[in-house]
Amino acid sequence: MTGLFVANRTKKSKVVQIVHFIPNAFFPYLGIPIIVGILGVCRLGAEVPSKPVGLNHQLVSGFLEKHCIACHGPQKQKGKLRLDELPLELSNDSIAAHWQDVLDTLNAGDMPPEDEPQPSKKELTGFLAELTVKLKDARRQLSDQGREVAMRRLNRREYVNSIETLFGFQVGTDTLPEDDPADPFDTIGSQQFFSSYHFEKYLEMGRLIVTDAFALGNKGRQPVKIQVEQPEVRANREIRDRYRQRMERWREVVAALEAGKTFNDADFPLNFDAKDRRFDGRGLHFYLNFHAERSAGPAAYLKRELIDKGLYLSRRAGGRWTAGIVKHGYDPRGAYKVRLLAGINDEPPESRTFVSVNDKGRVLAPLKIYGTAHENEMIELDYRPLHGSGHFGFQVEERRNEMIDGKTYVRKVDPYGDWSSIFVDRMEVEGPFYGEPTFFEKIAFPNGPSKKRNQPVERTDEEAKALIDSFAREAFRRCEMDPVFLRKLHDLYMQGRKSGLKAEQALVDPLAVVLASPGFLYLSEAEEADAKRKPLTPRELAVRLSYFLWSAPPDEALYQAAEKGTLKNSAELTKQVDRMLADPRAEAFYHSFLSQWFELHRFDDIAVNPKDYLMFDEQVRYSAREEPIRFFEHLVKENLSLGNLIDSDFAMLDPLLAHFYGIQGVEGQGFRKVNISPESPRGGLIGTTAFMMMGSTGDRTSPIIRGTLVLDKFLHDPSADPPPNVPELTDASQEPLPVREMIELHQSKAQCASCHAKIDPIGYGLETFDAVGLWREEAKVGKRMEKIEQGGTLPGGKAYDDFEQFKSLLMKNKNKLARSLVEGSASYGLGRTVEFSDGDDLDALTRQLMTEDMRALSLIRNLVQSELFQTK
Repeated sequence: MTGLFVANRTKKSKVVQIVHFIPNAFFPYLGIPIIVGILGVCRLGAEVPSKPVGLNHQLVSGFLEKHCIACHGPQKQKGKLRLDELPLELSNDSIAAHWQDVLDTLNAGDMPPEDEPQPSKKELTGFLAELTVKLKDARRQLSDQGREVAMRRLNRREYVNSIETLFGFQVGTDTLPEDDPADPFDTIGSQQFFSSYHFEKYLEMGRLIVTDAFALGNKGRQPVKIQVEQPEVRANREIRDRYRQRMERWREVVAALEAGKTFNDADFPLNFDAKDRRFDGRGLHFYLNFHAERSAGPAAYLKRELIDKGLYLSRRAGGRWTAGIVKHGYDPRGAYKVRLLAGINDEPPESRTFVSVNDKGRVLAPLKIYGTAHENEMIELDYRPLHGSGHFGFQVEERRNEMIDGKTYVRKVDPYGDWSSIFVDRMEVEGPFYGEPTFFEKIAFPNGPSKKRNQPVERTDEEAKALIDSFAREAFRRCEMDPVFLRKLHDLYMQGRKSGLKAEQALVDPLAVVLASPGFLYLSEAEEADAKRKPLTPRELAVRLSYFLWSAPPDEALYQAAEKGTLKNSAELTKQVDRMLADPRAEAFYHSFLSQWFELHRFDDIAVNPKDYLMFDEQVRYSAREEPIRFFEHLVKENLSLGNLIDSDFAMLDPLLAHFYGIQGVEGQGFRKVNISPESPRGGLIGTTAFMMMGSTGDRTSPIIRGTLVLDKFLHDPSADPPPNVPELTDASQEPLPVREMIELHQSKAQCASCHAKIDPIGYGLETFDAVGLWREEAKVGKRMEKIEQGGTLPGGKAYDDFEQFKSLLMKNKNKLARSLVEGSASYGLGRTVEFSDGDDLDALTRQLMTEDMRALSLIRNLVQSELFQTK
C-alpha cells in the first residue's frame, strides 16, 4: 500500500481516520512503507439525538397539501423544491434549514403566488406559529449538539503564507495542486479533497523548498547593490545598426538590379527583412515597393532629440514598445526597490500617460508618468520576487488595449499625436533588503553561514535531530508532538546518513515529510465522539484567529498570549485583533475575504468586447478588481460603517481608475480615498466597475444578473438557480429592442416569469451603467440610441425612480447587508458553511453589529469574541 491520507467515513459514526504513509517509491532505501504519523480520529458531527423536535403532522401536512404540493410535490417541483418528502422531524441542520426557508418565504409573502388561492388568516397564522416555535426548539437542541467539524486543509494562499512564515520567501503556486472549487470560500473544509497525487506534489515541493532554503542559508545574506539599466545603450544601438544594415542591403539590391541581375542569380543579395532568405518574385516586389515605408519609422525615430539619453516607447516601426530591466541571482528572502526614471513626451491625452508593468507576465499595478522627457520624474516601487526562478525582470510599456493593434489604438485615442508618449531615461533595481532572520535561519544557521566558502554548515547527528524536532513543532503550529512521529523522522534521517548522505542532505527528506504531513497541511480541531460544543484551547484559538486574519500561522506575540492564558481575555483578544488588522499580513484577509464574498471570480471571467469598449484594457481591469478590496480595507482600518458598501461620499481610486471614471484631480501612484460630489454615481460597491461588469455579458448589460447580485449580496436573498433550457434573452425578439422590453418578453414565458418578477425590477435601477460600469443616459438599440427608462421596485413593493432612490431604499434594508456579511465572515473564519443551528449566534451577531452602526471593526471583533468562533 502506498496510500497517504486514508479516509474512513461511516454514516453512523461520521468519523475520519487519517493515516500518513511514506511510499517506497520516494525512499528506495526503505524496504517497506512506514507509518510516519497518525493524526487520530476527528469527530465530524454529533450523533443524531434520540428525540428530535417534530412538527405537528396533521396541521403541517394539511396546509402543505392544500396550498403547496401542487407546485412542490410529485408532479411539479418548482424552484427544485419538493415538500411532500421533507421529513417532519427536525433531526439535523439540513432538514431544519429547509423548513426555515419555507417559513421565511411565507413570512415574506412570496408564497403562495398572487394568482393562486390564498390561505385564510387562521390557517396561515397557525402554520406559521407551529413552524416558528418548533424551529426555535430545534435550533436550541441542535446548537447544543455541536457543529459539523471537517478537517480543513491549507488552501494555496495559506500554504504559501505558511511556507513564508517558516522560510522567509514566497513560493509560486504553479506546481501546487489546484484548490478545490470555492463555494462560497476556499476555506471550507468539507469541500476539500486529498489524494496520493496531492501528497506527491506536496512532498516534491517540500523537497525543493528545503533544499533551496539550505542553499540560501549557506550563501548567507547578500549585500545591497544597485543595478542600473540605460535602455538607450542597447535598444537604440540595435535600432541604429538594423537601420544601417537595411539601408546597405537596399543599396546592394538596387545595384544588382541595375547590373541586370535577377533574384534567381546565385549571387543576388538576400532578403534582409526576411532573415537573409532568398527572394522570390513576390518577395522582391514587396521589398521594392515597401522599403521606403519600412525604413521611415526607424529613420524618424533615430532623429529624435533625446535619442542618446533614453528610450522613446514608440508604436511606430523601428521603435521599442517596452523598456525593461532584468535582475539575475536575486535572493527571494529579500525585498527590492525598483525605480523608473521617465517623463511624458510631447502633449498626449491623459489616457496615454500611463504605463503597464509586469514581471514575466505577472501583472503589477499600472503607473502614471509625470514630468517631461526633459525633466524626468523618479517612480519607486517595493517588490518581493517569488522563489523558484533564476531572475526577475520588469517590462514597462505604454498601457493600451492589447486586443487592438498598437498603431490602430494610437490612431483612435490620439490621431494627431506623436507615436511615442513616454520617454524612459533609465531603470534601477536596488536590494536585497532583509527583515529579521527567518525561523529557518535561526534554527539551521544560528551562527550564520559556514566559514568555509561554498561549504555547508557542519552539524552533528544530534544537532540535526534537534533541528528536525524544532522544525516539526513550528511547522505543526506548536502542537504537542507525538514522540513516535519524531522518532520515525529521526529514523528516516539516519537511514539517509547510513546510505552515505551528508547531514544536510539527509535532513531534506525528513523536513519535506513534515511539510507533506497532516500536522502541517491540515488545521485540526478534532473532537471526541458524542461531545457537545467545547471551547477551543488557547493555542487552537490563536491558530484559528491567525488563519482568519492573516491566512498564516500565529506570530510570536499571538503564541505568547496563548501560552500565558491571556488570549481569551476579552480586552487582550480585541488588542490582538486590532494589532493583526494593522499588520501588512492582514492583506490576506482584506483581499481574500472580500473578493470571495463579493464573488469577484465573476469579474475575472468576463471578456469585454474591445470594439465597443476600447478604453477598458488589462490595466483598467487590474485597478477595477482592486477597487472593492481597497474600499473594504479602508472601512476596516478607519472603522467606518459597512453601510458605505451600499452608498458613500467617497471612493477608493488610483489615477488610472479615476481617469476611466472621469474624476479629476487624483494624482500620485496607487489607491487613496477620493471625496466625490453628491451628483457622482460612484461610492459604495454598487457604483464600481467590478460590480457592473459582473452584471454584464461583456458586450451588453444584464439587469437579470445585476438584480440577482443585489438580492444575494445586499438583500441577503439568494435566488434559486435557473431551470434548465431557459431561452437566451436575445431570443425574445428577432428585432433589436431595449433591454427592458426584451426582458418583459422573456418574462412572458412560463418557466421564466416567477423568478424574474422579483429580480428584474431591481436590475432596472442599474441600467444607467454600461457593461463596463461607465455612466450613460442612452443605450444603443440596433443602430439607434434610445434614452434609458429608469425606475423599478424592490421586494416588498417599494418603488424607486432613479439610481439615487435605488440606493436609498437599499440603505433602509442595510440590516440585510449586515446579516450577509456576518454569515460570510463566520463561514470564512470557521472554515465551514454556516448551518441552521448557528442561527441564534448569527442573529445575535447581526443585532450587535446593527447597534454599533455596522462599524467594520465590530464585524470582526464581535465574531472573534463570540462563542461561535471560540468553540468547536
